[in-house]
Amino acid sequence: MSAPSANGANGDLVQGFKPRHETMLSIAGIIGTGLFVGSGHAIAAGAIALLLYLAIAVSQLRMRGILRRRNHQLVFRMWLCPWLTWLVIGIISFILAVMFIMPTHRVEVSSTLALTVIIILLSQTGRRSSHSRPVPVRRAVRG
Repeated sequence: MSAPSANGANGDLVQGFKPRHETMLSIAGIIGTGLFVGSGHAIAAGAIALLLYLAIAVSQLRMRGILRRRNHQLVFRMWLCPWLTWLVIGIISFILAVMFIMPTHRVEVSSTLALTVIIILLSQTGRRSSHSRPVPVRRAVRG
């Protein structure tokens, strides 16, 4: 039995939802709604949304650079890439800095940035510990 393919008879992509996709989307919707409702004041200030978009812009810029260095053919050409991405990163950084200076938003921005630093540190320690663990070698048993 072969694995299901995303290609149709002509080699085109085929769209289709399976019950597991609907389940995952509903779970993600519930979690996302809970996060937004639970952090309503910070979302109203926009610090979390700005930081999330900043992370997306930086990762998109980084991944396109990695793919270009590996001579991977980029199928989708983004408009004004990479200059528009750099402009967005600069504008978001400026807005976050202004929000940090303003006394009404200082708590939201500083708590968001502190949470971001904690998440980055936890991800780095997780990477180090996963790289330092010895990988068990399985030997084939001949019978």
